[in-house]
Amino acid sequence: MQQLGKAELKRLRALKTEHGREQHRLFVAEGYRLVRAALEASAAVTRIVMTPEFAHSSAGKELSQLAQGDKGIPLTIVEERVFRDIAATTHAQGVAAIVRMPGWPSRAPWQSGLTVALYRVRDPGNLGTIWRSAAWFGADRLVLSKGCVDPHNPKAVRATMGGIFYVPCEPVEDLANWLAAARAAGYRILAADVRGESDRWPADAKEAVLVAGGETEPLDPSVLRVVETTLRIPCWGAGDSLNVAMAVSILLDEWRRSQGDQLRPTGPSQGRGEPE
Repeated sequence: MQQLGKAELKRLRALKTEHGREQHRLFVAEGYRLVRAALEASAAVTRIVMTPEFAHSSAGKELSQLAQGDKGIPLTIVEERVFRDIAATTHAQGVAAIVRMPGWPSRAPWQSGLTVALYRVRDPGNLGTIWRSAAWFGADRLVLSKGCVDPHNPKAVRATMGGIFYVPCEPVEDLANWLAAARAAGYRILAADVRGESDRWPADAKEAVLVAGGETEPLDPSVLRVVETTLRIPCWGAGDSLNVAMAVSILLDEWRRSQGDQLRPTGPSQGRGEPE
């Protein structure tokens, strides 16, 4: 069984915190599906860590072969108690990839013309779910305003289910200025709003930015001034709103369906829809 030195173990433990991730420019992707996605996307994986039990499983052997084949990524087998020190989850699967930041590519493996811009989305689960949906529907990138949760937060990374390795992310200091520049470059600027003007994606919005804010953070007036159209999702039953991840996912589906003949499965999954 390969041992981690004290210095290396201390460094990996530090990756549970935002300060530690920034200091070492590394983050942890836990679980079989995330590790496989990182390897398949050729993310900058520096090390794979496994428990003995996982290493001897069929999934462990598959990931070992992927990591140590053409990629030559170091594989470290550690005791269960050591793995728990590294893992951020309570019930860890026993496998994690250590990935060099940022983790995402410089551009998505597709070009759809859509960007998702988030304003002060602070919940890591919501951010990760939006990232997952952005990858599924083939958005080109995510833009995060100041005040959004750290995109390398372990809960956010887990919730992406691998989307982080396919859709690039661009944190910006001033979202309103960024949107104004995008509009000047020819992008349509649309925003999700429970009281929106329209419940249909504009048919002519081929190159567009979809803006959404956190449930407790209404869009700033400086952002709204740049928005051309607000979009609502009709309520057919009861409730006062949807959370931001659900709303963005529904609007991404609406965007794709609005493309008509251009709608076709793309991306690494080819729509395989595997269970989690």
